[in-house]
Amino acid sequence: MSSSNKKQNPKPQSRFMRITSIFILCSIALLTIAGLWAYWQYKTVPKYWVDNQQYLSDTDNQTLYRIASDLEKHLNSKITEPQTQPDQSSRRLRIPTSLINAWLNQRLTLWAADFYGIELPENISDVMLSTEADNLVLAFEINDGNINQVISTIFNITFNNSDTATLKLVGLRAGSLSLPVSASLSQLGEIDNLTGPDTPVEITQLDKGLTFNPTFPIDKSRNAQIIGLKTEPATPDHPEAIVIQFKHTPRPSNSSSRHASSASTLSAS
Repeated sequence: MSSSNKKQNPKPQSRFMRITSIFILCSIALLTIAGLWAYWQYKTVPKYWVDNQQYLSDTDNQTLYRIASDLEKHLNSKITEPQTQPDQSSRRLRIPTSLINAWLNQRLTLWAADFYGIELPENISDVMLSTEADNLVLAFEINDGNINQVISTIFNITFNNSDTATLKLVGLRAGSLSLPVSASLSQLGEIDNLTGPDTPVEITQLDKGLTFNPTFPIDKSRNAQIIGLKTEPATPDHPEAIVIQFKHTPRPSNSSSRHASSASTLSAS
């Protein structure tokens, strides 16, 4: 009788081991599923990347170059256009991201080198811009030996009352997989002279926010100051776009003439 009870009622230790084994197996299964899901996200590129690659593939280089040149002329004309109404305190400029991406494809490398002396790394290509809610998404492809990955950086820009703006990195993705921002930035270290020899930018501080002056000269007497930026998602009637709000301000007579001529144009010969 006692022998039968021993067989029917497992010892507490055996029951504990069985529960532990089941827990371990379930944990391994969940970790495996999570790992496969993360790997799938890592290898899956975002829709905005696919759409832009299709756009670039469907548009020949001559057309892309014309779009980029027309955008430069349009922006220069609108930004430097004299104020026609006395009560006109600011203006708005709507730019479809498809036009921006044509310009990035055709002109970014030359423009950065000519105006700022910056050479983009050879292993970075296909820089593009998209939007996500109120944020800007700057994406690019890294091709370094065995690594071939689409990286997306999500930025938020806020405009302060002190005529300054703050650029903050709020998200980072590899493929469609979200990465920890601070930990990832700490691996990049510091990149000097990102915006010129006088203003080194620490990449590691992007998640904390970088404050800058969104003002640039357009001629000898005027500056253009960006005072707002918003995003517009794509609709059946309008493509995805960014809307820049800016105003003209008097240029101090003792201001430096450095970049005065180049700042009023995006053109790079």
